[in-house]
Amino acid sequence: MRIFFAVFPTPSALEKLTELLAAVRRRCPSDEIRWVLPEQLHYTLKFLGEQPETRVSDAIAAARRAARSCSPFDIVVGGLGAFPNAQHPKVVWVGTNEGAPTLTALSARLDEELAQVGFEREARPFVPHLTLARTKSRAAEQAVVRGLAKVGEVNEVARIRVDSFALMQSQLSPKGSTYTVVESFPLEPLSSSP
Repeated sequence: MRIFFAVFPTPSALEKLTELLAAVRRRCPSDEIRWVLPEQLHYTLKFLGEQPETRVSDAIAAARRAARSCSPFDIVVGGLGAFPNAQHPKVVWVGTNEGAPTLTALSARLDEELAQVGFEREARPFVPHLTLARTKSRAAEQAVVRGLAKVGEVNEVARIRVDSFALMQSQLSPKGSTYTVVESFPLEPLSSSP
């Protein structure tokens, strides 16, 4: 199974993100840009790739422990950017203006719990973002550079209440990826001391 852990936008946030995606797409005309479908927008907490089904239960147990260590929190989506940089945008994304440290802490906690059961630790630093598109050529990159300049600043697109995350299965096909929820993990509020 090809699996990953993710946080998905709430329905109200997804409406606003769909509008942003459409606005950015209009300003970046190119057949060599692969746009993410709105229903596939998500924050990847940890990508595990292809795993034997026997390892999925270990991943689920680790995720349950991570979820118990984090209370629900809010994040504010905003700020357009690109990987590896704005001059060569291979991946176009919208970032996180508020709540990024808490989302980063959740990702780190999940990574730690997964490492305890034998999964490889994440080598790259966690950058909380929602991928909007991927470019396939230098011409597409240039279309994105021009388009993002036209979009201008995007400070607060939506507020998302993060009260759970999910283990997702990704199935690849010529038409793109299909995501299926394997299991959801509600964040448990920290109990206050008496």
